[in-house]
Amino acid sequence: MRPPFRHALLVGAVLTTTLAAPAPGQVEAPTPIDEVRPVRRSSMADAGMPVPLPVAPAAEPASEHRAKPLLAPAAQPASERRPKPLLAPTATDKDLFAAWRRWQKGIHDPDAKLAEEAQGELLALKGDLGIADLDAFAIGFARAAEAKVTLNDAMGAVTLASAAVELAPDLPLSHFTLARAYAFADPADVSRYVSSLAHSVRCLWTDPRYRRAALADLGICALLALLATAAAVIGVLFLREVRQLLHDFHHLFPKATMRWQSAVFVFVLLGLPVVLRLGPMPVLLVLFAATAVYISMRERVVAIILVALVSLAPVGAGWIASASTFPGTVAEDVYQLERGGTEAAPSAAVIRRRAADKSAQFEELLALGRYELRRGQLDAAIAHLELAAAKRSNEPRLLTNLGNALLGKADAEGAAQSYTTASSVDPSLVAPFYNLAILYTRRATAAGSVEAAAADTQRAQTVGDVAQRLEPSLLAPTLAARETALNRALLSPGLSTLEIERLVDPAERDAQVQSQLSLQLLGNVDPSVAWLYPMAFAFAVSGLGALIRRPIASSACARCGRAVCRRCDPELSVGSALCQQCVNVFARKNVVEPAVKIRKQIEVAQYRAEQEKLTYAVGLLCCGAGHVFSGLPVRGALHAFFFSLALFSIVCRHGVVRYPYGTEPLFGHLALFATAMIAVYLLSLRGLYKQQS
Repeated sequence: MRPPFRHALLVGAVLTTTLAAPAPGQVEAPTPIDEVRPVRRSSMADAGMPVPLPVAPAAEPASEHRAKPLLAPAAQPASERRPKPLLAPTATDKDLFAAWRRWQKGIHDPDAKLAEEAQGELLALKGDLGIADLDAFAIGFARAAEAKVTLNDAMGAVTLASAAVELAPDLPLSHFTLARAYAFADPADVSRYVSSLAHSVRCLWTDPRYRRAALADLGICALLALLATAAAVIGVLFLREVRQLLHDFHHLFPKATMRWQSAVFVFVLLGLPVVLRLGPMPVLLVLFAATAVYISMRERVVAIILVALVSLAPVGAGWIASASTFPGTVAEDVYQLERGGTEAAPSAAVIRRRAADKSAQFEELLALGRYELRRGQLDAAIAHLELAAAKRSNEPRLLTNLGNALLGKADAEGAAQSYTTASSVDPSLVAPFYNLAILYTRRATAAGSVEAAAADTQRAQTVGDVAQRLEPSLLAPTLAARETALNRALLSPGLSTLEIERLVDPAERDAQVQSQLSLQLLGNVDPSVAWLYPMAFAFAVSGLGALIRRPIASSACARCGRAVCRRCDPELSVGSALCQQCVNVFARKNVVEPAVKIRKQIEVAQYRAEQEKLTYAVGLLCCGAGHVFSGLPVRGALHAFFFSLALFSIVCRHGVVRYPYGTEPLFGHLALFATAMIAVYLLSLRGLYKQQS
């Protein structure tokens, strides 16, 4: 056993160094208040995690703390002032699995009494061990609740789903199962299942394992939608202007050349990027270059923006990889230790090896120490917390957990010094004040004299008031002091999710993803500069097209659609919007016979009707393509992107990153994105109808 004065010397040294310097404020916000469930009046389980703090002036607790000393008077002998130690848990994962097997037996037989007793034992063990979430067991309860729904047992489904929420309050699937059970039991009570659905979404967003996977799925679908939008916009522009392209290209050949021969040569040139397997980007650039002379300035700008976004897609893919990297990292091990469930044992072994190799960071050592503290391994917890103190000595959460471990070892004086130091370093952290109030309350009950008991009671009241002011939802320290279990009586502040996610180091993985996508999308070019050449090429082609559009390139006649070409009709003026036939028929009087004019008017009407039908057909085939075809590129590109995003979300409904336990229901996923896809599609067709009418 370690000599008790060793910890007193350590804490005294920390106290001396920290009180000599100005106390820094808390850098990171603590984890949510619903993780301190054992001390909440309405909580369901004990997680032993830190609480969120309301905005409060830091100087008030500090001044009150200085005005009323928290250390016990030296005049009273320590042997007479020592309270009974809090009981460290002795249960292990084997006890959890044993209770789980009994619950399974009670459900399978069925034996309602056995199942209820095993369920109560699981919840009791969860509180005793300070476990935040028992995910695997909650999944079992959720599946049993779904089975009750199929058997039309509404009460049983609600009971089992509520137990799943108690076992894993931060698991999205448990809240969704409860919402489904509520809806099945009473569809008219909308507030109950909507509230559970809202909790499910909140848990999905706050849990990095789910949030990062959801961001990866959404990001990949957005990249695919962007590529599809660029291909659709540039492809539709090419199809609309290919007639003028073939007309102008034919003038480059001898007059004896047939038009089909020159057309074949055009398509051979345009197909070279596909034949040579240069990638999607060169294909888009070639199509854009072929149409840049004929399209409007607005259409060029939209095409350039899409080309630029597609060229930056590998960079975006690297960011998505960074945002979704979590499984298999040190951050995941630390996260499992903070949750403290049955999945934490392998993570603890990994962090212990890193601690032995002296490669563990402060966050890893703190999480490991907290896990061992909550599992009753006090000596190991103190050892790892001391290693963490060597890396960051003035950390108030570390000092608070060290005080908890010392109090579990019956070292009340060392615990009081740790709590006092932690409260001095961060007066806005509620845990040291709360634990100190519990320590004084318990010591007052074991005091050998009335004066000592009164002094400790006064100290407990003082720091207890500070704790209640910082977090009013906490149970009164005088009531919590009646608890004999270490994890149920004391607060154990831990790491925030943001601190854990900072441990992710996906730099190498990001570079690999970016390099691979750049090779597939942009061709065999150095990834560091590959994104530059598409934008440079698009700008150059767009500028060249603007320069040669009017004097050289032909255009479609505004009335009949024939090519307006000065090489074919030298009499046409520069910039004419009508072909020579339309000029003679509609612009000049008495040039053609009335019968010819009537035939031309019929031809114009047929052309416009065909264009309207073609616009609708293109819009029906691809959402937004009709707007692009009719000269509305911005609106068409937006419709195409959102339609493609919803479509790829349905196609890639199983995601690219697996969720650890369950995911959103497939029916809800499909219903959400199918509704969005249909809505965008109908809005696009409605816009085309209003434009044509």
